[in-house]
Amino acid sequence: MDDVEVNTMILKKILQNEGYEIITANEGESAISIALSENPDLILLDIIMPDMDGITICKMLKEKAETQDIPVIFISGKRETDDIVEGFKVGGVDYIQKPFYPKELIARVNTHLTLRRAIIEIEQSEKKWKKVADERDIFSELFTQSKHGVIITDLDGVITHVNTTLIELFDYSKDFLIGKKTSVLQTNKNDSAVYEKLWKDITNPKIGFWTGELTNKKGNGEEITILLTIDTLKNKEGELIGYSGTYIDILELNKLKEMQYELEKRKIYETKLRQIIIGLCAASEYSDETTGAHVIRVNEYSRYIAEKMNFEEKYVQAIGMVAALHDIGKVAIQSLIQYPGKYTPEQRLEMQKHTVYGANIITKFADENEYEFKMAKEIALNHHQSFDGDGYPQIEIGNEVRLPKGEEVPFCALIVSLADSYDALRSKRPYKKALTHEEVCQILSIDDRTGKKGIERFGERLWNFFLEHHLEFDKIYQKYEEVLID
Repeated sequence: MDDVEVNTMILKKILQNEGYEIITANEGESAISIALSENPDLILLDIIMPDMDGITICKMLKEKAETQDIPVIFISGKRETDDIVEGFKVGGVDYIQKPFYPKELIARVNTHLTLRRAIIEIEQSEKKWKKVADERDIFSELFTQSKHGVIITDLDGVITHVNTTLIELFDYSKDFLIGKKTSVLQTNKNDSAVYEKLWKDITNPKIGFWTGELTNKKGNGEEITILLTIDTLKNKEGELIGYSGTYIDILELNKLKEMQYELEKRKIYETKLRQIIIGLCAASEYSDETTGAHVIRVNEYSRYIAEKMNFEEKYVQAIGMVAALHDIGKVAIQSLIQYPGKYTPEQRLEMQKHTVYGANIITKFADENEYEFKMAKEIALNHHQSFDGDGYPQIEIGNEVRLPKGEEVPFCALIVSLADSYDALRSKRPYKKALTHEEVCQILSIDDRTGKKGIERFGERLWNFFLEHHLEFDKIYQKYEEVLID
């Protein structure tokens, strides 16, 4: 048995007699592995070991987060100052020389274990108090920034805390309110029976709660009707320590209720609007070769354009719903839509009237003063207009009836015109095959039938947008290729 093994056995025996649990390792790699897995309270490390020296092992332990805080005491029979100094440099906390003197060994081990435990307790205490402080900060933030007035009182109803909202609500200073009873806010308009019921409820252990309307007085002498909610405050032991009161201005509460009511009305309106649009679009399908997928895609193209071009949310949502109504007027010209031959000049003029019929249908079907229906009418009437003034139908502009041009064409109609043209060319019809995205882009750039350029038809702003984002149109087409209206 060599000196290392003998010293290890002696060291182990001394410490075990003191009640310590000991784990030994004779090699550097196993020592590091054991330290990582067992997380010991203290490491006794010989400077001289078979595979690597103790200085290197200590340095490696201090570089690892799991073991860097474990105290390391070096053990060696050498007395060279350089070794001792190097041991302290790499993170050792003490140095014990062989041969061991049991009392010295135990005293040093006890000292460093005591320090280690003290450090752990301090860290745990800091975490605990940090958590308490964080919770207190959160409570303070909620209390201070609450949109409702809040008062905290002791068991006698004396005000101890008020938040900024309450000060603004009642127009009293904080200094005036602190230390006074909540009765300073009362008026003689409230029946005494109300207050008797209030205190009876909040002091009843089975209730501990009260809410109701009261008339209070403000600092400027005005009266204010508030909704008051009183709750009990208890400490960790469950002992009653005070009360909290939440004050809400009834007028403000009624405003909130009115806003909520308007939101609910809006949701109901939008639901009905969607049902109307779907119904109208479904009706138009029976007289047209288009499919449910087509009208859904026209909605999606239009919504994408408006959103990407940074129109307001109201505009984006509206065009995303009503774009599908652009051809609703075709229900009035069913015979022409189903006509198998080439149109005569008279028939073509009648067919073009579907724009006017569509606008009239929307006017009769819904209130055109509603934002969405007003847009739907503009789209139905103008979605065959051209930015360069070469479209249909003629409409009344000022004191004359003519074709609109440039900014006179509603932009929502130009958006839907682009969306409808793109999808119509992509879609298979009885009289044409479905075209690829690249073929459609080419035709929209320069129409081989009319020679009209995209910039002339849709205007520079919208056409440049299409050139920049045309691939998104292809993605939308593929995503909704098989969608049908239920």
